[in-house]
Amino acid sequence: MPLFFIIAIGAGALALGATTADVTGSAKQNSQARAAQAQQTTFQASAYATYDDCVRAAMQQQLPASACQR
Repeated sequence: MPLFFIIAIGAGALALGATTADVTGSAKQNSQARAAQAQQTTFQASAYATYDDCVRAAMQQQLPASACQR
């Protein structure tokens, strides 16, 4: 019977270790996503040669076409 308890405790430790690793990985991904959002720059509509280029760039950055003024 003691062998059963040792196996059960070992299985519990493995399950807890796997859960802990998932939580740690998720927290790291969240902090990386926040850092990437902080590095975004402002949209410069005047940097594009044509209105169509400006609209295309605005759409890629998920901005409305109204960000490009004619």
